[in-house]
Amino acid sequence: MHVCVLMRTTVTTILLLLTPLPASSVEAAGKRVMVVHDAAAPGSAEERAVAAVLDLLGHFDYSAATVSTQDYRAGDITRYDATVYLGTMEGADLTDALLVDIYDSDRPVCWLGANLQQLADRFSLGRYGFRLGETESSTHPRRVVYEGQHYRRANALLPEIVVTRPDVCHVLALAQGDGQPLPYAVRSGEFWYFAELPLFETPDGGSHFVLCDQLHSVLGERHPDSRQALICIAGISAESETNALAGLIEYFHHAGVPFAIAVAPEIRDPATGRSLPLSSKRTLVGLLRGAQANGASIVSHGLYAQSPSTVSRAGAGGETGESAVRPRFEKAMSELARCGLYPVAWVSPGAAAPAEDTAGSAALCSTLWQRREAEGARAAFPFLVRVDSFGHRIIPDNLPPLNEGHGEVEAMLADARRYAPLTDAWVTATIDPAASLSNVELLVRGLRQLGYEFANLRAMRNWTEGESLHIHSVDAPCLAGELIPERWAAMLIAPEHGGTHSFERPGSDDRDRAEVVPGALLITYPPGQRPRPILTLEGGMQSATNRLIYRIAHVVVLVGIAACGLLILIYATQVILQRRT
Repeated sequence: MHVCVLMRTTVTTILLLLTPLPASSVEAAGKRVMVVHDAAAPGSAEERAVAAVLDLLGHFDYSAATVSTQDYRAGDITRYDATVYLGTMEGADLTDALLVDIYDSDRPVCWLGANLQQLADRFSLGRYGFRLGETESSTHPRRVVYEGQHYRRANALLPEIVVTRPDVCHVLALAQGDGQPLPYAVRSGEFWYFAELPLFETPDGGSHFVLCDQLHSVLGERHPDSRQALICIAGISAESETNALAGLIEYFHHAGVPFAIAVAPEIRDPATGRSLPLSSKRTLVGLLRGAQANGASIVSHGLYAQSPSTVSRAGAGGETGESAVRPRFEKAMSELARCGLYPVAWVSPGAAAPAEDTAGSAALCSTLWQRREAEGARAAFPFLVRVDSFGHRIIPDNLPPLNEGHGEVEAMLADARRYAPLTDAWVTATIDPAASLSNVELLVRGLRQLGYEFANLRAMRNWTEGESLHIHSVDAPCLAGELIPERWAAMLIAPEHGGTHSFERPGSDDRDRAEVVPGALLITYPPGQRPRPILTLEGGMQSATNRLIYRIAHVVVLVGIAACGLLILIYATQVILQRRT
């Protein structure tokens, strides 16, 4: 029962509370993009659209500033490398200064949604090789075709785009319904136009993916082609059974598939209030430690003993953000450290994690995990894990979970196929430990056939930092001394099993020469505060039994060899004595 609850509430939707800033407030630093939007009331759809675009832009090496159409001043556009206009309200008053600057701009401009007719009335659209039709489509096209894949869109009218010069205007995507396909997105030189605002998606993935992909061209930042799939065994707690979990771990190790395990440090029975820390199940802990020693990534599932009934939305004493989260964060890290487990990423139960918990966790852990909690929730954008402009690393969880059925595998692969043509395609497959091995094998085989490579969180640059314990993983080799705080000690867990090294005496050990490579974990702590893992049968009961049998067999073989050698020696001695006599 608790495993199912954990699966349903594995991760919260990450809410980025972004306050629009005037364009003049942004300092010059690297490449910059300006987001021009219609006036928005707090909590409105317009404000949510601005936040969504800033979220998207956070996946690029750009700094973003927002300015409303009313606050725009002539010449502002020349101070930015690219501009995005959000047409959220039909008939919004666009100033002459904005229209003139957009029309005259020789830098990329991406116009999303309404009010392009105002630019057409002011200058005409002839130079762009298309015009707007006089009437809207009456077919309500429900699909967008892009790069050979079909994406759903809301049942809404679309303005008609008529291409007048195919040599100048290139159709990027088509809207397809019962009638004639219509241009959905077009490009003319450095000008992009989307017939609607593709930011509010349908549950099964929508037309926003076209914008996600085209932003790479708008911003001139083409990321390396990659298709990444993260496999995560989710819902592990003190109540999890070890047999099925051991089977999955063994399969992934033998198949050479990197994977993560989302572990709850403690769970609470809502009926009895009984608390079950992970350390109370030592065989399970041993199994998890064995997986970690062989390269699995540990992900902390939620804050310590967190539940909707026991955690206030503002924390104790009305505190918010990091100050409210830190005590529970520290307890979670302490419980996992007692088990010898070191998380490189953090997720939170959706029903129990208010926005201030997310903000507080983001200040303490670099990698957060985003998941759709309910049907109709916003889908994650399909980007490879990148540090956004606020320092967060967001891992999209955009596939349905695998529990037990073949139909689930087919649905997961259908979504993965839809994301595959996109730049930075990323999917996360969460797997219930009770899922059948045959279905897991089918999923892995299908992802490989679609060209996905399996992501390894331990081969990415992550950090989790408590008051007395810091955990680091890297994406490129570096020296341990660069990551260890001054006068702290450290423990390096190498990718291979049993490769553990200690740095206990600053100035007298080789931390400045020791290399941290991708796949390793560097655990740093104040002197004398090294984590003391509980005694476990590392690798689980079955692995411990196998190791014991192996060692007994090894001893028996050695004894047998010694006995044979002794018999040979006795025989040789007798032969020598007989010859002498």
